[in-house]
Order: sequence, then structure tokens, then C-alpha cells
Amino acid sequence: MYNIMKKNLLLALFTIAAICVGQKAQAQVAPKTNTANLSITLDDALSFVLADQAVTFTYPDADAYATSQQVTKLGHLTIVSNRKYDINVKASALAPSTGTISSPTDGVAALASVKVSVLGTPNGTVAEVPLSVAGSNLVTNATATTTSAYDIKYEIANAGALVKLPAETYSSVITYTVTQQ
Repeated sequence: MYNIMKKNLLLALFTIAAICVGQKAQAQVAPKTNTANLSITLDDALSFVLADQAVTFTYPDADAYATSQQVTKLGHLTIVSNRKYDINVKASALAPSTGTISSPTDGVAALASVKVSVLGTPNGTVAEVPLSVAGSNLVTNATATTTSAYDIKYEIANAGALVKLPAETYSSVITYTVTQQ
């Protein structure tokens, strides 16, 4: 019986040794790398949208001349720019729907009585400016942006310059210019 156990033990040891020797250790394969080239081409980009373009003030009676009037345009200007920019505003000379203004200085004063300002916390340095033919910077040093919406307030705080004009409908074209720095 001792011989049989000895044979079985030797057979088991040889079997285990054969299995161990037959197993080949596999090393990990070294990592492989490759590259890709990324290219980004940036051109100057400037987009400017002016929404709801009608700005109307009405003075139907004496009380209207005695109080301040405001017209607020929410999201009036929307700018996309990949560089800093400035916004300038100017207006054409005030013109009556019929005839001409007898005193051009009265027309200039009436136009200047309309103040334009930016509401809220806008992008850039803002100023309240009177409308003029020469124009003024409404916003300066605005940073590059994917979307900046500006709420604009038009205001006539004092209608004193308007009372010098004859009763009539007057118009002016307001021009906004966005310039990248």
C-alpha cells in the first residue's frame, strides 16, 4: 500500500510540474501610441442684430410735455464678437413728415433731448448719451462674447426743446455701429 500511495503522490507531483512547466508566462504587450493633428482656424467674427426698431414718443397734451417719457427696448441690441468692441450711436437730423424745420438749431436741440442708455449690467463700459448727428460711444471696451444682449432705454427727461417745434410728426434714423478693436 505504501508503494501505491508513493506512486500516486509522484504521479500527482509530475502532473502538477508538467502543468506548471507547460504554462508560458505572458508579458503585457508594450503600449502603442500614435498622434492626430488638431487645427483650429479663427477668423474675425462680428454679428449684430437690432430688434424692434420702432422707437416712438407721443405728446398728445400739455401734461405729456411736463413729464419725463421713456421707451425701453429689452434685448434691443445683440452682439457676437470674437474681439473687444465699441458701440456708437448717432441719428440723422430731425425731419418733419411735411416741410422742413424753420430753425435747424431747434431740431438739433430737440434731437439732443433724446438720451440713450444701457440698462442692467452690460458687457463693457457704458454711457448715457444724447442723440446727435455726430454720434457718441454708447459702449466701449466690451469684451469678446458669444452673445451679449443690451437693453436700451430712450428717454426725453425734459421736453423744453420740443415745445419750440410746430405740431408735427418728426422722425430721425438712429444708427448703431459696432466696431471691433
